[in-house]
Amino acid sequence: WDKAETAYQESLALMQELEKLLGTPEARCDLSCSLASVGWVAEVRGDWDTAEAAYQESLRLARELDGLQGTIQSYRNLSRSLDGAGRVAQARGDWDAAEAAYQESLALARELEEVLGTPRARRNLSVSLDNVGRVALSRNDLASADDAYQESLTIRRYLREELGTPETYRDLSVSLNNVGRVAETRGDWDAAEAAYQESLALARELEEMQGTPRARRDLSVSLDNVGWALLTRGDKAAAESAFRESLEIRLELEEMLETPEALGDLSLALENMGQVSEAQDEWDTAQVAYQQSLQIRRMLEKMLGTPQAQQDVSTSEEHLRRLSQKRADLGEL
Repeated sequence: WDKAETAYQESLALMQELEKLLGTPEARCDLSCSLASVGWVAEVRGDWDTAEAAYQESLRLARELDGLQGTIQSYRNLSRSLDGAGRVAQARGDWDAAEAAYQESLALARELEEVLGTPRARRNLSVSLDNVGRVALSRNDLASADDAYQESLTIRRYLREELGTPETYRDLSVSLNNVGRVAETRGDWDAAEAAYQESLALARELEEMQGTPRARRDLSVSLDNVGWALLTRGDKAAAESAFRESLEIRLELEEMLETPEALGDLSLALENMGQVSEAQDEWDTAQVAYQQSLQIRRMLEKMLGTPQAQQDVSTSEEHLRRLSQKRADLGEL
């Protein structure tokens, strides 16, 4: 990521010079895209202040260009900048701002899909639907979340059948996880497990085909989802197997990538191992896992300072309090 950041920053400096020199719509478009790229790298690194500044400047330019040009490319650039601004707002816990950005992006994506009807336009629409669904789910608006996720799933099944590319496999796997999450929130574990198992099968295929860090992370996400469905049904041994496989992947990815996302994923995998151990009355194992997860989350809270990072610390502390109380009630402490 250091190399990527250096390259994007150099490109940004060049685009800023060209925009000052030429002042053309094309130069401003290039500058807007460059800013979005810088924002994306900052986002991956958890530098939300830099990400927000880059995305907001990119969005300002994209709005100006859309007002001047109103072209397909200006629509695409505006939609991309809105998505970036939405992700920053989401990370900061500002769901109103996130929803406004995502809904505006969705409206643009629908227009582009109607005009173009290309696989790319359809995929972009599915991404916007996922973003809107995520906001709805965070607000417990399950009907709206399900509508958005189901529409996205329909698009992605079609694209997988038509194109059969690794990207379409991954997109379908993500959509199935989203649909499963809504079913899980509703308590419909049959539907949730069916969606999660189908997603896991796709994720395994992709991991075997590609073996990339992203493919491995996707596999770990699917394993976590299946693990939770199994644990809820009382199949503790199978749940532990899924969680343990996910933990092994995440330990490897954290060592390789050293990003805030990889650290967060590892803390979640440890939390899952703690919960399945607790469910099996393996108190010592559960306590160690919870403590390791909490240690990582305290580090992330200092590093990021986001509402989600703070909430994660509270969740870990609550796990340890609950476990301590259980052990005291049973006379172990």
